[in-house]
Amino acid sequence: KTKRALFKRPEDPAVVINNLLKFQNKKSNNGRIRPDESAKDFKLNEKLGRLLNPNEVAELCNHYKLPIIKDEIHSIGELSKKEIHFPIVLKAIGEKIIHKTDLKGVALNIKTKSELIKTAEEMIWNFSSKNIQLDKFLIQPFLKTKYELLVGAFRDPSFGPMIMFGSGGKYVEYLDDTVMRAAYLTENDIDEMINSTKIGKIIQGVRGEESIDVNVVKSSIENLAQMIINHKEITEVDLNPLLVTSENKLFAVDVRIKC
Repeated sequence: KTKRALFKRPEDPAVVINNLLKFQNKKSNNGRIRPDESAKDFKLNEKLGRLLNPNEVAELCNHYKLPIIKDEIHSIGELSKKEIHFPIVLKAIGEKIIHKTDLKGVALNIKTKSELIKTAEEMIWNFSSKNIQLDKFLIQPFLKTKYELLVGAFRDPSFGPMIMFGSGGKYVEYLDDTVMRAAYLTENDIDEMINSTKIGKIIQGVRGEESIDVNVVKSSIENLAQMIINHKEITEVDLNPLLVTSENKLFAVDVRIKC
């Protein structure tokens, strides 16, 4: 089978070649992210060809200090008995439930127990009618969103591990506000990634608005790059959306990792 580089846009190969030329410059290599030979073994070679489950995702993200939101996983029976602090977000979990929003597997701003049970039962019926197995439910605190960011990584068969940053959310393909770099980043590379996007400029304060803590965004990009460099089994990671709340705090509310 021929291995060919996959690009979403015709200009992406030029970006990659520019990154390769930049990487050859020894002066620009100071502080560049390198593989960590002492990295923890998560036994990812046993998980090839599938998406990691929520517990596996949380273990990796916590280890690499990615700002994931606290969540809980319950069955429909457990939801009815569990003491819950509202408002919350409810998400359907299942092996074939990948794009939850498209499949109506996400409900936001649920405010009462009765609304929660009714919504969960509607999801069960919805997925049953589509012949898709719904295993359990994931609940998260509902956050008031100011901005939606994307931080992602993928492994290209020709160019190796790559990192993406830009505007996130369900309209990411239409906003066309993302930038891509080789994952072997320097601090200057990360600054350039953020500053070359519209959302990167916005989160640093425009029209008198307060800047968010950009260092948290930088750390998320750097730590994700370190993760995909350290673990060759990982083929794709999406932190989308990485929410900026009304209090200018960052939380990854939907993380997908594939090996």
